[in-house]
Amino acid sequence: MWDTYSFGTVQVGASAIGLNQNTLRPLGSPPAAAVLIQVQSDTAAIRFRHDGGTPTAASGGGIEAFPGRTILVTGAPDLKNFLAIRRENEVVNPILQITYMR
Repeated sequence: MWDTYSFGTVQVGASAIGLNQNTLRPLGSPPAAAVLIQVQSDTAAIRFRHDGGTPTAASGGGIEAFPGRTILVTGAPDLKNFLAIRRENEVVNPILQITYMR
C-alpha cells in the first residue's frame, strides 16, 4: 500500500492544467507512485486525460468527472501526463484536492 507524503489543491479553469511536477518528483526523495484526486465543487465538473493528449472543455475531449468524484491515477507516465480542464458551460472553477502517495 502507499504512504501519503504531500497534499495540495489545484483550481481548474478554461485552460488545461496538470499536477505539480515538483511534488510528483521531489528532489532527493522517491517519486510519487499514485495520486488521489477529489473534485471539490457544488456544481462544476471537469474533463481530464492522462494518456498524453490535452482534454477539451467540450464533450468528447476526455473523461468527465463530476463534483465529489475521486480519481485514482497511478504509474509515472499517467501521473506526468494528467491534465484537467473545466467542462464547457461551467461558470465555477472547480478545485481539485490532491493527495500524493508513494
